[in-house]
Amino acid sequence: MRGNLWVCANQANEIQVLSPDAELFASYGHNPGDDPLDFPASPIFHERGLYIANLAFFTPGGGKLSVLGVPTPGAPIGH
Repeated sequence: MRGNLWVCANQANEIQVLSPDAELFASYGHNPGDDPLDFPASPIFHERGLYIANLAFFTPGGGKLSVLGVPTPGAPIGH
């Protein structure tokens, strides 16, 4: 849905999608088949992918980049 806000819920280890009415629309990271997240941060959209850094503060060497497929491309960033 257009107009949703995608946020990294760091301590919950998930990505949360909020509707324009501030309702939780979806969450990713704990569903079957999801790439496990470890303190996700810095979400970046590119085409139909959401790239997320996993900081893994409490797992030395556990930092990684996760990619979540999204239904619509992210909005362009104004210059």
